[in-house]
Amino acid sequence: MMAEATQADVLRVDVTTVIERLTLVAPLGLRFWDQVSGRMIGDGLLVIAYPATQPYRRVQAFSNPSGIYVLHHVPGLREVEAGEGDQGFWDQHPPRAPFILEVVDRERRFQPFLLRLALPVRGVFNWQPPTGESPPAGMLGIPLYSAPNRVVPAAMAVLRADLWNPRGGPDHTGGPAAWAVLAAHVPGQPIVRGIADAQGRIALIFAYPELVTNVLASPPLASPLSPPEGGTSLRQQAWNITLQAAYEPRDPIPALPNLDEVLAQPLARLWDDFERTELTQVTLRFGQELIVYSRDAAGVRQSKLFITPAGSP
Repeated sequence: MMAEATQADVLRVDVTTVIERLTLVAPLGLRFWDQVSGRMIGDGLLVIAYPATQPYRRVQAFSNPSGIYVLHHVPGLREVEAGEGDQGFWDQHPPRAPFILEVVDRERRFQPFLLRLALPVRGVFNWQPPTGESPPAGMLGIPLYSAPNRVVPAAMAVLRADLWNPRGGPDHTGGPAAWAVLAAHVPGQPIVRGIADAQGRIALIFAYPELVTNVLASPPLASPLSPPEGGTSLRQQAWNITLQAAYEPRDPIPALPNLDEVLAQPLARLWDDFERTELTQVTLRFGQELIVYSRDAAGVRQSKLFITPAGSP
């Protein structure tokens, strides 16, 4: 019996002996997160990468079970992909191959963009936005900004505008403020930031601020929108939102904006009216979309919100 047990043990060791070890190193891993919900987005995105000087050599990244988009079979990096992937390997293969990354949402929830980066990248790509905006705690990745036609999640606020440069366009008679940035300072929340599309349309989606609890003289009504005793009803809730814009006209307007360049645009001015009264603050009311616009000299509401570069008259 002892001999048989020993023989079995020997056979088991022989079966599990490693004959050959194969490794596959991914030159790039990407995590995307929704700027509205803070959740990771691992589906619906078309992620393409190609060498900066060879845009025809396009490779698509695919989402793995963890929701991270992984790139394989990258032009010029086959040797890297066959490497060991250990510390010594990464010490010998720093990021130095310039690539372009294009990101488009097939479901049109988020704005498209491109990034310039160097490959290979160890682990998940840790993008550093020019604005200093931080991802959710413990999450590396790239933020996704809402498209203007995105469906607004239930119980959330939305600010909309059609940004228009009155001195823009090829003949300087006006044109959309393509890829402009609008930031809202919402009470009690981090800065909410959005990016306009090529037509200047923008939507900022965010949670409502904390409810105001002013004392009412009248008793509460028996309604879902009524306040608790001594409170303010939801219909009466209102908050001041401070706005800040960034914009630099581009000619021609790019089909896909560079996210680094978009977020690094210089400060711009928003205008309340044709008399050039600057707009810096608006009022958000509970349950109502906040549409921001400019007025003409007579105070009549226009369909656009005027924006000009900071140095423009």
